[in-house]
Amino acid sequence: MFKEDDNVLETVDPSELANIKERLLMFTGKEDNGLYQNINSIQQIEECDMEKSPISFIRVSQTGQITDINQGSGFEWLCTSFPTLETPYYMSMTDDNINQNEPLHEPYITNYLCLKQDVDGIILKLENNLEMNHCAVFNAFGFVEASKRNKKFAYISNDFRYALIVETSKLVFVYSQPSDEESKRNSASQYLIDVSNYDDSQMINDKEHQKEELIYGVAQLDQNVFMVLKRSSFCIFSIDNEQD
Repeated sequence: MFKEDDNVLETVDPSELANIKERLLMFTGKEDNGLYQNINSIQQIEECDMEKSPISFIRVSQTGQITDINQGSGFEWLCTSFPTLETPYYMSMTDDNINQNEPLHEPYITNYLCLKQDVDGIILKLENNLEMNHCAVFNAFGFVEASKRNKKFAYISNDFRYALIVETSKLVFVYSQPSDEESKRNSASQYLIDVSNYDDSQMINDKEHQKEELIYGVAQLDQNVFMVLKRSSFCIFSIDNEQD
């Protein structure tokens, strides 16, 4: 831009013009490497850098029709609670506990959802029409769950006292809600349970032993009692919580 036009054509040396053009290419190139073009490793991506998608819950009828939809944002999926039956359910008609005067009913399974918000686990119950009822918060469970790379199962107990993370083999991590005294110290009880039947040297040298240690499921049997199912055995353990 000039204050006055002297009617003289301005020119630029061709080599200087080529140099300017080359420098501008880095800003005007068509290639788009996306949001993470300057990140060399996926491990460098912080959680706040990730694009979060909405989380959706859809109820489908027995005929395949969608009856309810609930969609929200700001949450990530963590786990559910252990499924429990509100009414007794018996596998056999010959069970002695069955009251023959009362008709059998299909079991009604109650379940809670645990969704990650920031670093915490937000516990919700699905009500009619997929409405969400906030029940409790499991502090820092989202942070803990993200650190377990070998996780196979994750559950919360239906009384919201415990959260379990089960690895592919051997190890079960149990996290309890902090007591009032623990909350003052910003701490909570944690348990590491080894459910293996063999020592490490046997597992390394014997592939069959490695298969035996694979964990296929986990269930809550009572308030403080849990069971881990393996290939040909199961392990039952109880948590003695001193704060009770």
